[in-house]
Amino acid sequence: MAEPGNAAIPVLLAKLLIRQGRHPDAHAVLAALPPALRTRREIRRLYTHLELIMTARDGGNAGNAGAVPGATARDGGNAGAAVGSTESARADAGPAPDEHAARFALGARCVVADDYATALGHFAELDRRAPGYRDGLAHEALLLVMDLLGPDDEQVRRYRRSLFEH
Repeated sequence: MAEPGNAAIPVLLAKLLIRQGRHPDAHAVLAALPPALRTRREIRRLYTHLELIMTARDGGNAGNAGAVPGATARDGGNAGAAVGSTESARADAGPAPDEHAARFALGARCVVADDYATALGHFAELDRRAPGYRDGLAHEALLLVMDLLGPDDEQVRRYRRSLFEH
């Protein structure tokens, strides 16, 4: 018997598709969820994770859609393809304040390259300058990276304090 309020199976399917590199299919599964389910923390985190992978893979070119899953059609591919190095992300002077998609893409590439300090900086700055960017996706990405690093990390403590300042 179907349980419309139970997102366990679609979430597991989306996770499997992400692991297989079938990102557009995972995106479609999340987009098919009822709106009330898409706001759940676990699903927002999974969606944020998927957006980071896809944005890093696409070099930021496909990251301009709204944050609602299913807002864009994307092609398949490997999460590591065309990501670029952390050094190239750092060498870039960073986007101008109004180039939110570019800043998000830089942060995403840094996450994929395990340069969490730089990623935190990009997401925190984007969250500060444009808190509503893609329905709060920068804030979700900031929280996701903070969760990856853990509560005892000095950078996490510093950024957590800055979150409460504004």
